[in-house]
Amino acid sequence: NRVTIRGLSISGTGGGDGCEPACGGAIKKDGRNLHVINVRLHHNPNQGIGNPGPGFLLKNSKIDHNGSASFTNDSTASAAGVKLTKGPATFRNNEVHHNYWHGIWCDEYAGSIEVSHNVVHHNGQNGIRYEICKGPSSKITNNRVFANGHLKKDKGHRDGIVLVGAQGVGVANNILRGNRGDGIQAKTADRQRTSGVRIHHNSLPTDTLKGCKLAGVV
Repeated sequence: NRVTIRGLSISGTGGGDGCEPACGGAIKKDGRNLHVINVRLHHNPNQGIGNPGPGFLLKNSKIDHNGSASFTNDSTASAAGVKLTKGPATFRNNEVHHNYWHGIWCDEYAGSIEVSHNVVHHNGQNGIRYEICKGPSSKITNNRVFANGHLKKDKGHRDGIVLVGAQGVGVANNILRGNRGDGIQAKTADRQRTSGVRIHHNSLPTDTLKGCKLAGVV
C-alpha cells in the first residue's frame, strides 16, 4: 500500500508459454495506491504495467515497445502498454507509444478512470481502449492520439479511442489523426450495456467518429 516508484527504467523481463499471462511485465499486480512517476518501461514481452490496484497513478512517464504476439492469444490476451482492471486510476502527462497491442487498456469493470494530457501513438492496436469499464465520472480528455492500429494481426482493433460496453465516461478535447480505424468509436458489448457516454469537442481532422447513434451515447 502507498508505494511510489520514481525515476526507474525497467526492460527485458522474461516471459513465454509456460507462464502466460502472469509473467513478462515490468510492474505487475495488486498494489493499492501505487504511484509510478517519471519512469520508462520498455521492451518487455507483456505489459509495461499490469493490473495495478485501486488508487493507481501514472504520471510523467514513457511506456514504449512492450508486448508481443505470445501474449495476445484468445481469452488470455494481456499485452499492453498499461492494462488495468481496477479503479480509481489516473494517467496524466505520459507518452505511451510503439507497444505491440493496445496502448492504455481499461478492462473488467474498473471505474473512475482519468486519462488526461497524454500522447498515445504508434501502438499496434487501439491507442486507448475503455472496455466494460464504468464511471460514474471517468474522463478521457486533452490527449493526442495518433497513428495507432497498424499491426496486421486482429484487424478489428485499430481505433484511436474505443469505448466497448462503456459506462459513465466523457471523451472530450482530444486530438486524433492518422489512426488506422476510427478516431473514436463507441460499440456495444455482451458483458455490459452502454450508458452515460458523452463524446464532445474532439478534433478529428483526418479520422472518423462512429457509434454516436447507439443507445446510451450522446
